[in-house]
Amino acid sequence: MTPPEAREDSHFGYLQCTPDGRILGASPQLARLLGDSSVPSMVDRAPSLLDLYADDADRRRVQGRLRDSLPADEARWLRADGTSVWVRTRLWPVTHADYGGVAFEIQVEDVTERRHLEEQLRQAQKMESVGQLAGGMAHDLNNLLTVILSQLDFALTCLREGELEEAEQDLADARDAAHRGTRMVQHLLAFSRRDHLKLEPTDLSEMVDRGSHLLRRLLPDGIEIRTRGKGPIRVLADASAVEQILLNLATNARDGMEGRGTLTLRHGRETMTEEDVARQGWGRTESFGTLTVADTGTGMSPQVVARVFEPFFTTKAAGRGTGLGLPMVYGLMKQHRGFVTLESEEGRGTKVTLWFPLATSDADDPTSPVPDTDTSSPAPATDHGPDACDPEGSREAGHPETGRHRPQILVVDDDEILRRVTARALRTREYRVVEAADGLEALEIVEEFGPPDLVISDLVMPGLTGPELLEHLRASYPGQPFLMTSGHGSGSLAREEGMPPELPFLAKPWTVSELL
Repeated sequence: MTPPEAREDSHFGYLQCTPDGRILGASPQLARLLGDSSVPSMVDRAPSLLDLYADDADRRRVQGRLRDSLPADEARWLRADGTSVWVRTRLWPVTHADYGGVAFEIQVEDVTERRHLEEQLRQAQKMESVGQLAGGMAHDLNNLLTVILSQLDFALTCLREGELEEAEQDLADARDAAHRGTRMVQHLLAFSRRDHLKLEPTDLSEMVDRGSHLLRRLLPDGIEIRTRGKGPIRVLADASAVEQILLNLATNARDGMEGRGTLTLRHGRETMTEEDVARQGWGRTESFGTLTVADTGTGMSPQVVARVFEPFFTTKAAGRGTGLGLPMVYGLMKQHRGFVTLESEEGRGTKVTLWFPLATSDADDPTSPVPDTDTSSPAPATDHGPDACDPEGSREAGHPETGRHRPQILVVDDDEILRRVTARALRTREYRVVEAADGLEALEIVEEFGPPDLVISDLVMPGLTGPELLEHLRASYPGQPFLMTSGHGSGSLAREEGMPPELPFLAKPWTVSELL
């Protein structure tokens, strides 16, 4: 056969080695790729194939397993100047006359430019997700700032009145809200970092919990997020990479559901048998921690499913998708030494399952049944406040100073702490306050007790948004007084969300004096 040094193909480099990795020869193209002045110089620098690998993990993986490890493999190889290049290798057995036995020939392709491009696109997509997250986080941060400002106002009032215990509690609540904001900012910064994967024992249930909170800031209110699972399951994973995977999958699900539907995150433990591996053509005979993301969207045809992991393949309109989301998920799961599967049917949604290797302690433990946990249940019934318990004659209740009727205000906000702070601020002015955790609960209260004198409602809420609540109320009670408030920015953005232009608007963060 043609020795590697005689090859004229400039696109690939070639080398031949023994089964234990000793290099027998190489092509000039490979020497140039690796920055060596000649093939003998390259072999002197790296007499063994293992000497070419830049990463210890790759050396350990390849050592003694050339036949299993090298076909269609990608790794970093060292250059003569100490830098590295990404190469794609393919291996096949050859007869080597000088060696006197079967050796291996390896075809080497420089894929550094492609890897750098993929990394740049991956980072660009990550930062696009950060931008989407930032919009949602602005709302949450403004909520927190409103709580902090209000609690500080309460504390100052209590201090002036000598109520030291109440002031101390108000300051503690403000500090807790500030800590929540700090963690939120740290989370956003951690997500935007550009790091290599760091696989550590991680609880799948905690990742699902954090992921669901993350996705609630990204997905529109018309999409319900449900989480189910099998209790704590420890896997080897990079938490930031898993969050990026969830963001990619949730973005695809959002587009497939066109803004309305259900997204379910489920974690569990699955065992692959030899029969499973033989039937599906992939996998390992061991137990895995699994994380499934399922949506109720439009689904995909078998032809599309067959190509979803191909780089740059997309069914979205021009400018709407890069075709790198699912290939990125596939690549990240390979780096986790795991797997990813996708099932979809037109009109019935899509289900993506991530298979993570178990952490050692979990892998060694017997798989005992663990009860299902469901964190998607509705929020506990809101304590509407004392004024909601006395509908009969409540409108006739007199103001303690003037003897006139005290206005009743319905406060609607899905943030419990902010809702409580708002109600407290209003009660300091002797207003009767009723609280609702969302628009649907607000409608139930009005249906039971009648319309309030004023509704103060958040703009963006799950189930029923502020503008939708306004529309429902004014259909039954024209002219219902209504104040919209939001942490999403100025009133102009609220108008884009469907708020009537003449409606009063209070931007978060607000102070108690601004509210009153």
